[in-house]
Amino acid sequence: MGISNGLGIARSSLCGLGGEIALGQQTLKGVIFDLDGVLVDSSEFHFQAWQIWAKRHGTTMTYEFFRETFGMVNDNIIPHLIPRELTKEELKALSDEKEAIFREVARGRIKPLKGAVELVRALQDAGYRLAIGSSTPRKNIEAVLESIGLDDAFKVRIAAEDVTKGKPEPDVFLKASAGIGVPPNRCAVIEDAVAGVEAAKRAGMRAIAVATTHPKERLSHADIVVDSIADVTVEMIDCLIECDK
Repeated sequence: MGISNGLGIARSSLCGLGGEIALGQQTLKGVIFDLDGVLVDSSEFHFQAWQIWAKRHGTTMTYEFFRETFGMVNDNIIPHLIPRELTKEELKALSDEKEAIFREVARGRIKPLKGAVELVRALQDAGYRLAIGSSTPRKNIEAVLESIGLDDAFKVRIAAEDVTKGKPEPDVFLKASAGIGVPPNRCAVIEDAVAGVEAAKRAGMRAIAVATTHPKERLSHADIVVDSIADVTVEMIDCLIECDK
């Protein structure tokens, strides 16, 4: 059964028409990319950074806990590692310290995932509005995009400091949607984290999950699950936004 656009037109009847619906904002399409695990595989560098940080503070970051929390904001991770009451100022300082370690560890070593740059450029050519919606700090986003040659592609970059509630809350994606001027129901999100997929669904967006850091079965609540971002195409995203699932 088709999903109505509010004027009695089913989305299913619009597939194959170039993805355009001449209804004001309904002609717009957006894609919001997570950063880590989607455009780049930085998990190794983040884990190394957490280990260095944890050693400094007399605590331990296990790989299991790292995998479980990867994609979440530091404010939700650090209290589990330092189980005492932290002031906002302490929490920010501890988070900033970890991310500074990450940038040092990753400098000159970050590479784009296979197919990532090609997909971004193809979406640009197809007229999509693009944004970054990440739990990582802005300095990390800027450093990574510059390193992989996509600094020009994302004018809207929603970072950890731009929202008070991180993933799985939808705030980061809703703010990205507003930033590019595309309604949530016209946006697709590309994510690799369980919390990120949940945030996308809560935001009323379509979700494509890339099994970079989590097995496919953990990501099954996404609309589409793929092995690699190289498997994602403009046509796939067109139909995800325009067609019934």
